[in-house]
Amino acid sequence: MVVSRISHAGRVHRRPDSTPPPVLTCSGLTGDGLEKLWRHVVAHQESIDLAARRRAQQVGWTRTMIRERLPAELRDDPEAAAIKDEVERQILDGSLTPALAADRLLSVFKRPCPRPLEGGPATS
Repeated sequence: MVVSRISHAGRVHRRPDSTPPPVLTCSGLTGDGLEKLWRHVVAHQESIDLAARRRAQQVGWTRTMIRERLPAELRDDPEAAAIKDEVERQILDGSLTPALAADRLLSVFKRPCPRPLEGGPATS
């Protein structure tokens, strides 16, 4: 049962495009197998582009923050709030489809960016 759980955990945490890690045994008590384990650790570290993975991770974090913050931003927007009740009433009476209602709410929420985004790395 324990071997099955360990095997499953390895599948869950491994990237789909990566090769399965080797299964190695070692003993902290006797030191047997530690050198071989360390060689594998070093080889793994040298085989990955950690900086590229971190940059991709930051893109993911940005997308997550947008997904988490956007509903509150829309809810708190005064222009969207001003038409929300009327739009919802029109959905309920059948005179407006949900897709058109979303378009209408988002159209008042969308505004030009207050300043152009600068190229290059973040300064903060």
